[in-house]
Amino acid sequence: MQLNVPPRSVDEKGNSAAFSQSREIIRRLETLGEVLQDSSGRVLNHRYWFVSAYIHSSKHVLRKVEWGDYQHPEVILTVQRYFFQLYQHNLKHPEAHWQWAFHRCQQFRTSRPSFIQVMYLFYPQLVAHVRFDLPRAILWACQDHKMDVLQLEEDFRETLHGFDHAVAHFMRDVRTRVGLCPPCPAQLIQAMTWLLQRERLLGWQAAVALERTPESAGIPLHFLPLDLQ
Repeated sequence: MQLNVPPRSVDEKGNSAAFSQSREIIRRLETLGEVLQDSSGRVLNHRYWFVSAYIHSSKHVLRKVEWGDYQHPEVILTVQRYFFQLYQHNLKHPEAHWQWAFHRCQQFRTSRPSFIQVMYLFYPQLVAHVRFDLPRAILWACQDHKMDVLQLEEDFRETLHGFDHAVAHFMRDVRTRVGLCPPCPAQLIQAMTWLLQRERLLGWQAAVALERTPESAGIPLHFLPLDLQ
């Protein structure tokens, strides 16, 4: 896959390079999810719970791109790419916010956690990625496309629409693995959807603030090679 093509270029099927990269990112996340469990589906590493949610939320964004729901789909896809690059980077060289999240996973030894324990393991990873990584991904994507962060607000809020479907898939995975029978109660899906939307809105607010002080973005962009070969 070529990574140095112009944002608006398309492949032989008419898909933009950014769209193809997003599909590859989902495939990479699915592969990581497989590594974090054994052949019977037993979770070996509690980083799995976040990866599961990450897969379903990424698929949600890609579907909305396919459906034409965004005014700036290429920018949204660029956000997804930088978002994943930051996750890749932190898997190898965790920043402070990820060190906290990963430490909780390492300290928790139970191979068959309860539903509440899964949420205890999942939430710090969600906070690390959405509150700290997402603002940088948004800022860098907007810089690439020469637009202000606020110009992306309508598309960002569009991402939150229909998010309950992604949450339902994630919750079904969790309940199955902890021994609870699906389907998940609607109230629980609503509560989790609200939580994820709230965190993403906090990430958005941080991106708007970050645009005013870009020097606080942390990792320089050139430290984040995207390995999708």
